[in-house]
Amino acid sequence: MPYDPTMPNPSPKVLDGVAITSRGDVVLVLWEAPARLHRARFLFDELDAYAAKIRGGIIALQLILPTASPPDAQTRAENHARLRTLGGSLRRVVTVPLGSALWIALVRTVMRGMAVVSGASKVRFVCDDEASGLDALLTGAGPETPSREVLVEAVDDLYRALSVARAA
Repeated sequence: MPYDPTMPNPSPKVLDGVAITSRGDVVLVLWEAPARLHRARFLFDELDAYAAKIRGGIIALQLILPTASPPDAQTRAENHARLRTLGGSLRRVVTVPLGSALWIALVRTVMRGMAVVSGASKVRFVCDDEASGLDALLTGAGPETPSREVLVEAVDDLYRALSVARAA
């Protein structure tokens, strides 16, 4: 079923520094707080529920602000297990660390390591800015994927939900 822009958009769901929303077959996430177990579980519970509704699988964009920090060991283990459970439901995952070059390099290293360990390096990507992240995400677009403009508005919703100024 193609994306229907006349349908109402869901409001972001928020838990303690992480916000998630969806449009069509796309899930968008904004991390303001550190990647910790309770936040990861919240995020994966939402991903599981959403992936169960979309037959052809989902694509995801996660934006990570410099106020977040990489997952600790317990959270990395949870991430690995939950990503394996989602398996083929995730057609593409694009991560965009927002901040300094050092922060981008750190997040890139963590995300690539997770992708290699899980054997999913062909569906997980790390980009240096939101524009290139949206480009990489839309490379995996399907009939249920909305336009770039709709996705940019959804990202705006995430920033508003966390009461955070949008990254430049």
